[in-house]
Amino acid sequence: MQNLINFIPNPLVTGGIILLLLGLIYRVLIKELLKQIVAAIFSSAISAKTDRVTFQLRKAFCNFQIEYASFHFDLTQKHLQLKSAVSIQKKSADQSLAKNNEEVKRLFKELNEILDFDYSKLLGGITEHIKDYFLKTRYSSRLPRVYIHIQNDENKLINLLPDGDYTDEPKDPEDYTIFSKVIASGTPYLDNNIIFTALKDSEYKHAGLDILKINQTMGLYSWKVWKKRIPQRIYRLFSGKPDLDRNWKRCFKSNKLTIDNSYKSHLAIPITFRAHAVKSKLNKGFVNLLQLREDGRTILGIIIIDHTDTHYFDHNDVLEPKNIDVNVMYQFADLISLLIVLKLNFSIGSKTYKECLEVYGNE
Repeated sequence: MQNLINFIPNPLVTGGIILLLLGLIYRVLIKELLKQIVAAIFSSAISAKTDRVTFQLRKAFCNFQIEYASFHFDLTQKHLQLKSAVSIQKKSADQSLAKNNEEVKRLFKELNEILDFDYSKLLGGITEHIKDYFLKTRYSSRLPRVYIHIQNDENKLINLLPDGDYTDEPKDPEDYTIFSKVIASGTPYLDNNIIFTALKDSEYKHAGLDILKINQTMGLYSWKVWKKRIPQRIYRLFSGKPDLDRNWKRCFKSNKLTIDNSYKSHLAIPITFRAHAVKSKLNKGFVNLLQLREDGRTILGIIIIDHTDTHYFDHNDVLEPKNIDVNVMYQFADLISLLIVLKLNFSIGSKTYKECLEVYGNE
């Protein structure tokens, strides 16, 4: 009998074990599930830990420092070699540059290769860091697409990093609301629900979308509830959105787009110089090289980030300091501006380069 009594567990011990097990279940299963639900509904850059974001940025800037220094050194050395060869040639040919000078032609070609290939490589590295930032600060495991555009001499926008479904075909900014508004204002542009915007804004422009088809096939999503962030995220979490994705894909004119890259939100960040803030501090020749305007900003290019989810980006106003995505993207835009300026300086900003370009063209 005494042995039986001793076998019966102490109620306090039993209760403690049960509470411990429940705590483990909560910590491992329920808490993780709640975390995933909250992350899906309220996901934004703010949901990521500060140390995680800042470490990722620190790594990106350190990598850029090394690559930029190497790029600058290679450009400087090759340009010096070209300048020396041109000087020798001109002294021996009555101050004219001979078209059949193979040494000068070779150096000019090698300089252009650095200006094109290495430049694109550095830009590509920055876009990968931008993707990494969003991957570390979002619930979605699907990466955004990132592109960098600059204006050509005809004021058309050129994508510097074309791929299979986004070519480098020149675009007229007036055919796209996202481009025209950024160029007109010099400030970022955010649309976290392109479907709703295309349905409700009669002045919305996007040359890649069939607006008529949007109105025919996406009518359900014209309800005001679909403009809201929380209903959209709840729907995404529990429905899988198959009909929405299939119908939206059909609204794009390009047959190269798939459900996996038919984007529903996008953010544009101008790559700029503030003319009123820097003109008085810059060398006059440098001001002319950048063609800094007297009024407002000079836009050197535009970063475009898009994603297949609605409400993917920080929902705060793009002009508010608390929009973390915009704050971070401006840092990357400043890095890109350094590359653009460096390339301009060693190409159209160089007398030697322009002389070679006139003689040899883009051979």
